[in-house]
Amino acid sequence: TGKSTLANILSEEHSFIKINASKNNGVDLLRDTIDNYISTLDFNSVGDYKIIYLDEFDRATTQLQDALKGYIELNHENVRFIFTTNHIHKITPELKSRFTEICFDPIGTQEREFMYNKQINYLRAIAKKEGFEQWNDKELFTKIVNKHFPDLRKSIQFLSHIIYSKDLSLINNDYNSDKDT
Repeated sequence: TGKSTLANILSEEHSFIKINASKNNGVDLLRDTIDNYISTLDFNSVGDYKIIYLDEFDRATTQLQDALKGYIELNHENVRFIFTTNHIHKITPELKSRFTEICFDPIGTQEREFMYNKQINYLRAIAKKEGFEQWNDKELFTKIVNKHFPDLRKSIQFLSHIIYSKDLSLINNDYNSDKDT
């Protein structure tokens, strides 16, 4: 949906570290990784700051979220934090209050329809490029997008599984592309 892309764009002109919070999600992350990163940095000029980018932050423990509250306030002059999440409700309200929330879900019906149709056409283009014989079957791609909308990445993973397994019956099953990631 664009969360990681935006975070990368915002980070690219500054020194930054990207951490997958689904793998490193406890308080040790703060002590071992983030603290070490910040302590080794040289802040060259006024307004210069470093970025801590925590991807999939909804998997961070409550203990880490609680510890970060004070840490963010303590380091606000030199460090910016970017969190990406698919489940904003898993972030504590106290921590959320320290951030600007940017929602990537389509807002209205017109925007949803636009994105929906773009995803169908994008998947069809991938299928055509891959030599998938059914690339022109719009109903097939509508079913794929229906399973995962608005998550384009999951739709692509699902399409890839169908193409390489040559098993069209997956479209009517409860296949979950998360199993492949």
